[in-house]
Amino acid sequence: MTNYHALEVFDDPVERGNQLLGAPSHWWFTSTYSETNMYTLLGQYQVAGNIMTAYCNNSVTGLNAGFYYSILGVFNLSNNVKVIKLRDQNGIYATEWSGAYNDSDPIWSTISTTSKTAVKYARSNDGVFFMTIADFKKNFQWVMYTFNPATWKHAYWMALGDGDTIGTPGVSS
Repeated sequence: MTNYHALEVFDDPVERGNQLLGAPSHWWFTSTYSETNMYTLLGQYQVAGNIMTAYCNNSVTGLNAGFYYSILGVFNLSNNVKVIKLRDQNGIYATEWSGAYNDSDPIWSTISTTSKTAVKYARSNDGVFFMTIADFKKNFQWVMYTFNPATWKHAYWMALGDGDTIGTPGVSS
């Protein structure tokens, strides 16, 4: 593990996660999953405590193309709509989605107080926002995640007899 200033790779959140946490990182295209499967998969990552980000490929309705956004979780609201909670991880831009389920969308008045409390909904310009899974799939090209280092199990192995000379008496490498 390292600190943020000592990173060797700055433009790739997957590699940053791997370097910072010492756990493997992976990514996948949003186009490879249905909305239902994507929601389920992201929910599994959320429960496991994996760190998730998404790459935005569309500059519409308050989003910045070429930016990475933190995925804070997926939720099923009281109106049975599945949403994803995101944060502009660049902070200084504090851009927020202005489409359906944005902080100011009147739809929030129809969502139960219990549901709003559970997702920690706040109407503020803090870079945190919600969008439907369908809108997420349209506006984000890929998802990256780093396994939770607290639950990641390391395994090490070495294949012998595959032509290497390591450990062979009388042979130096």
